[in-house]
Amino acid sequence: ILYIEALLYAYAYPDDPPGCSSWTNKESCEAPKSYWDTTADRCLWSVESQSCSFIEPKLTFLGSLVMSTLAILVASFPITFLALIFNSAIFPHVSHDWGGTGDSFEGDPE
Repeated sequence: ILYIEALLYAYAYPDDPPGCSSWTNKESCEAPKSYWDTTADRCLWSVESQSCSFIEPKLTFLGSLVMSTLAILVASFPITFLALIFNSAIFPHVSHDWGGTGDSFEGDPE
């Protein structure tokens, strides 16, 4: 689950995706949008230095909750599938005839 969560966080909150520093004008700098919020810019144009820089996305509690929930959902399906496939190997059939006298053993209420 942690590996999947790390991949989701790396996708949602990148450190510095390539491209921001290579833009040479304001229009091309502000064209790329955020992955999760399509109204937010990924890059910021600086008028003073005439350069483009990456905008660090803000980590919110709701974003963390969504990432954790997605990671749990993605990880739970393979685990459940493997448990169903290997159920007989993990939990072998056990006979309930402990005393060899039928379906019950001594002291069992009937």
